[in-house]
Amino acid sequence: MMAMAFGRALVCALAALGMAGLFALGAGRADEPKSAEVASAGAQAGLPQARASDRAVSLHERIDALVETAAVGPLAGLCSDADFVRRVHLDLTGVIPTAEQVEAFLADQRPDKRQVLIDQLLASDDFLRHMTQTLDVWLMERKPEKAVKQGEWEEYLLRSLAEDKPLDRLLQEMLASDGSQPAERPAARFVLDRDAEPNLLTRDVGRLVFGMDLQCCQCHDHPLIDDYRQEDYYGLYAFVLRTSLFTDPKSKQVLLAEKAEGEASFKSVFDGSGRERVVPRLPKGAAVWEEPTF
Repeated sequence: MMAMAFGRALVCALAALGMAGLFALGAGRADEPKSAEVASAGAQAGLPQARASDRAVSLHERIDALVETAAVGPLAGLCSDADFVRRVHLDLTGVIPTAEQVEAFLADQRPDKRQVLIDQLLASDDFLRHMTQTLDVWLMERKPEKAVKQGEWEEYLLRSLAEDKPLDRLLQEMLASDGSQPAERPAARFVLDRDAEPNLLTRDVGRLVFGMDLQCCQCHDHPLIDDYRQEDYYGLYAFVLRTSLFTDPKSKQVLLAEKAEGEASFKSVFDGSGRERVVPRLPKGAAVWEEPTF
């Protein structure tokens, strides 16, 4: 058994490139990634690169500009303080504020009191608890525990949040761990509890990492979304095709290994078009690995 299967080692790039390291979870800061690292990784994958002028603008300002540009009608104005205090508690802690918390916020006359409250909630244990539950539902979608116990998985997520682990690194760990090391085993639940089934992993990585529901593309190009192609599906599929479950004869633990054989190929059920021996490739990006020549 290989300590880190080649296919899963390559799929580490999915998290780093797909998410681009934009999110620092634990402290909730909108920290920018290291520009040189992100630019280098993105360029290697054939992804469009941000301009230097874009990186000088904070992330939330860029998001606001995108929302304003794409708006089809007038944007809503700022909500009242009463609405805000309820919404921000629900968003960041999952529960409504107490009467005392509402009264204190409404009585606060500081002009930056909304920013202050956001920072306080992001630094709270309630935020860590709520985000642990949010990540669990997002990543595992209420799947029953199999190889990794639910408590160990949640403890791993909580610890990652408390350490302010960036989202791209969290996804890298989940996609790369083979489950053989105790400290890394909870991270392997993402693949282990999906039975390392390559089509399921391809669909879930497409949706959860890249925001692309590529299920239709297992059999044909998407009939309604022009740029969802079979080659996108099988480029991801090639990363995980050889990953398989392996039961260690000594520990009896189910681990992840890599098969020596297996090539990705596809043929459309509509028009018969297809491709043989598809290499690992990010959606809309360049191939991450090339066949060596001798």
